Amino acid sequence: MLFRYNTEGGRRPLVLLHGDAGVLPYRRGRLLAEYLGKDRPVYAIEAPGFDGTRLPCTSIHEAAREYIADLRRAGLRGPLAIAGVCGGSLVAFQVAQQFAAEAQFSGGSSAAELLLMVDPPGLPGGGVREDKFRPEVVALLREQAKTWLLSLIERKEEGPVDLHDPAQLERAIEIGALVQMSISRYFAAAYAGRVEVLAIEKRAQMIRRSNWPWQNILTGSWNLTPISCEHTDLFSSKRQAVFEWIGSRLETAPDETRPRAQGS
Repeated sequence: MLFRYNTEGGRRPLVLLHGDAGVLPYRRGRLLAEYLGKDRPVYAIEAPGFDGTRLPCTSIHEAAREYIADLRRAGLRGPLAIAGVCGGSLVAFQVAQQFAAEAQFSGGSSAAELLLMVDPPGLPGGGVREDKFRPEVVALLREQAKTWLLSLIERKEEGPVDLHDPAQLERAIEIGALVQMSISRYFAAAYAGRVEVLAIEKRAQMIRRSNWPWQNILTGSWNLTPISCEHTDLFSSKRQAVFEWIGSRLETAPDETRPRAQGS
């Protein structure tokens, strides 16, 4: 489902992808759009299914195709900046990957001019096989989705449904667990587009290792910026720093090139 935080302005649009539970952080998106200004269009995509009409896609590849179709129906054909947080970074990564593959096939330029990943997983996907999703694993994913959804109430954040309604909460838990399963199945392929990464120190240390999978996945121009905090601080005490990082990366000239980064 496509959300429109700001449709005005002629600058390169920013598209935010949902996170691990398929949910968009609505207030965070609005605050980011306000910070970036009225001349920066900001859109966001939430996983389908919270309205009870369907289930989300079973794979990130299928979801990315669907999300690209949503963007095109909205008239967004690029150049775009695609962004994701934590597990949502992998969703954003696959959207950018498929834009790049389409461009290679057509001989044109990729609609995804810039990929922003905020604190992505230390590994570029788990590639978990279907037989690993035993009942106890699925139960754990459901519990994680429930915990995250209920945390929205504690933080007085908006949810995709009325989380005080047991039936709607149960449906949201199911959708959230299914999205987490699709992210767990995913494993990224090499990507040569421009990428900017912001990661807490612990994850930055993993990403910058010369023998770590991300080094083989990010084959183009990319930068890694460490930030000293915990993941839970990123959009609380460090929110302004994260917004400033996003804004500064969006301001960078599209044709600017950088050397392959091991950390900055």
